[in-house]
Amino acid sequence: MPFFRVNITRAQGSPIWDRAASRAAGQRMITEVNDLVAQEGVKRTVARLKTVIRDPTPYYWTRITVDRGVQSRTISDSRVVYGGWLEGVDRRNRTSRFKGYRTFRLIKQQLNVDKAKIAKPAIAKFVKIMNR
Repeated sequence: MPFFRVNITRAQGSPIWDRAASRAAGQRMITEVNDLVAQEGVKRTVARLKTVIRDPTPYYWTRITVDRGVQSRTISDSRVVYGGWLEGVDRRNRTSRFKGYRTFRLIKQQLNVDKAKIAKPAIAKFVKIMNR
């Protein structure tokens, strides 16, 4: 059951958030940014799985999905039975030579570094809307 959450927030109190329309646009921006980062996470996760799995079959990576929460997005493998073993977090990994691919953990770290770059186009679009 490997997964990770994506959650981008905004700081309130600046003048740009004073009007009701700007607040609504800000909420839409947060939703869009969370969706963009989550979609990028799925894309990167699938790309990595295609390169690291020794005998790849598409079943596992077609199960990588985004679950939409109210304030966050969760990228998971839809509870594929052997997902924890592939990630390396299953109890069976302790007794075998295979320690897992660590795909979800590595992609989460990459997204934390790249989230500002991924979100930049959406933020620029909404700042333009809010400054009208």
